Amino acid sequence: MHQFNNEKYKTPGKAWSNRNREIVSLLKENKTILDLGCGYKNLLDHYTPSKYLGVDWFDYADIMLNLNDDFQLQIPNGWDYVISSGVMEYLDSVDDYLKKVKGLGDTYIFTWWEKPDRHSYHEVKSYIKQYYKIISENDSAQRIYLCKLL
Repeated sequence: MHQFNNEKYKTPGKAWSNRNREIVSLLKENKTILDLGCGYKNLLDHYTPSKYLGVDWFDYADIMLNLNDDFQLQIPNGWDYVISSGVMEYLDSVDDYLKKVKGLGDTYIFTWWEKPDRHSYHEVKSYIKQYYKIISENDSAQRIYLCKLL
């Protein structure tokens, strides 16, 4: 396994765009998207879903929530894809978060960029494997996991 090469992704805008292109390459057309940690909804620059809900603590979100909090009752389930991009490296508890999002959709995409002061890559992957089956793992831009429920 090779290390993440951040030379290619020096500016956040370029990093987010490249990561979103890689995520979109995993999606089937015309599906529903629950975008947890939607930020500025940049995913929509690359994909047109049949239905979309963006959740984040930014005012650009459709629902403003802190993803560290208990939020299951505030978000409807039944999504084709639940995407958590650029979220997990900032969570207080990755394990708690993965439990909370379980059941919100059919297919999950989690991205991970290891930060020195946060959870390690191996720790995050072991948490994911407790609740989800990893269908594919890509680490060219960030670690991107395509998952299904166990």
